[in-house]
Amino acid sequence: MDQPRIHALTDDGGDRYDAFWSWVGAHNPSEDQWQLDSIAVDPSVQRRGYGRALILAGLARARADGVGAFLSTGTEHNVTIYGKYGFRVVERAHAPHGGPPIWFMRWEPGRPGETPPR
Repeated sequence: MDQPRIHALTDDGGDRYDAFWSWVGAHNPSEDQWQLDSIAVDPSVQRRGYGRALILAGLARARADGVGAFLSTGTEHNVTIYGKYGFRVVERAHAPHGGPPIWFMRWEPGRPGETPPR
């Protein structure tokens, strides 16, 4: 990973940062799937449906391609949120070097619960 701005901020030249993202990447599915990455909504405009719109747009693209979707989160509260959209936890693991727990989640089109209630 070439992240010179981040590497400059670390005391190890970015080695731990790179190791973390390499570890996360090693958990990505080998089959074709859409990755929902960095879904976030500014707290000042949360609860207005923006996050829902982002998630549903990603799932619509995956569904149109006839494939599943995957994501990872380090926030336990997000597991419940994504679960409402049909994502299921396939693995919970601790990041290397004493890092936080990470939940790896997948969504498959046509599974029960894949479309959230309105």
